[in-house]
Amino acid sequence: VCTIVSKLLHIVNPDRLYLGMKDAQQLRIIVKMVEDLFFPVQVVPAATVREDDGLACSSRNNYLDTKQREIAPVLFQALQQGQQTFENGERDTTVIIGQVRSYIEKYEDFRIQYIDLLDWETFAPRRRIENKSILALACYLGQTRLIDNVFLLP
Repeated sequence: VCTIVSKLLHIVNPDRLYLGMKDAQQLRIIVKMVEDLFFPVQVVPAATVREDDGLACSSRNNYLDTKQREIAPVLFQALQQGQQTFENGERDTTVIIGQVRSYIEKYEDFRIQYIDLLDWETFAPRRRIENKSILALACYLGQTRLIDNVFLLP
């Protein structure tokens, strides 16, 4: 990804680079690359575009059957619950991740690949949220891998 984006930046030489926040790890890597290599470009994070029911827009959603598409918004609902718990004062990542996991596990159709709460700057896991962090997940719904995240700002 970095090689492709780097080549593109050299060819186009833009003032700004708009990147979606849905794939937060990719966004963070590109921000770091731009900083480390002194690219004269401002990276502008763009909010995740969502369907009316909260599901993050993705071409992968086309692979979901009708039943799967109906329950897919559960992932964002689970993240919102974790975010609300954080906003209510909880800083223990184990508690927040556990709550998100419990919410998703009510639906047997999901296969959780990961649920992580990570420091935004380092992407290192933390026991307590002290800095800007990201609550991210990846789950399979049938054969389709869905990702989503929310930012937690202390």
